[in-house]
Amino acid sequence: MAREVTVILKQPEAELPSPGKRAFDLVNSLVKSPLFVFIFGASFATMYPAIKSALTPAGELERQKAQEDARADATLIAPFLANLSATEPGKFQASRAALQALERASRSAGSDKERPMFVAVNQAVEAVAKQIWPPTEKAVLTQAVVENIDKNATAAPRVSDVPDVSFSQLQNALVYIQVDRNNRAQQELAERIMKVLRMNSVVAPGIEKLPASTMPSKTQVRYFHDSDRPRAESLAAIVSRETAGKQVYLAQPKLSAKEGTLEIWFGKD
Repeated sequence: MAREVTVILKQPEAELPSPGKRAFDLVNSLVKSPLFVFIFGASFATMYPAIKSALTPAGELERQKAQEDARADATLIAPFLANLSATEPGKFQASRAALQALERASRSAGSDKERPMFVAVNQAVEAVAKQIWPPTEKAVLTQAVVENIDKNATAAPRVSDVPDVSFSQLQNALVYIQVDRNNRAQQELAERIMKVLRMNSVVAPGIEKLPASTMPSKTQVRYFHDSDRPRAESLAAIVSRETAGKQVYLAQPKLSAKEGTLEIWFGKD
């Protein structure tokens, strides 16, 4: 009679996990749970920008901010650029006013530092404005003509006597600035006044450096139409204020120019 022998192998008793292992397994299962991901994932997403900002070098942050500002500025100004047309002064003025308002808002929201996008736009505005209000012909300024302009120039009202020394009267004008090309002091004053005008949304397309023979004996603001005299008085008051109260003269040469054209001429004195 055959016998069957059954051999039962006894399994060793499983070792109990250590307290540290149990704690690790608990944390691991908790981290993988949907509830943890939902709660803490959202918190991390909220904190991520701050963490990223803290770990990014200051120079790189500044570059990224400049790029963001440029993109935002471009989006704002794009609709107005097409209307900067020399053949349609009305559209030009409307677009120019809108662009200037956007630039002022940009400055008030940030610093007084000029943004590259607005620097480029202002150069475009000045280029078109020069086509609408072209500069006067300088070749006609012979010695006799210069002396005649000097002789007929009259002292501009003092700052306290000008009803409105604000820049508002100059918004629809264009201001040319002329200096002696060999006089560095005049050029520095002209650059300062040009900056003040531009900061106040007045179009001032650069500085013309001319021979000393064309310069008047005293600093003048020139206008070419009777209707522009109030503007000329305001501009003269601004020039006087920016030159520590220097007396400025008004002159109305008999030269061809569009209404709204004004010129600052620094005198030899």
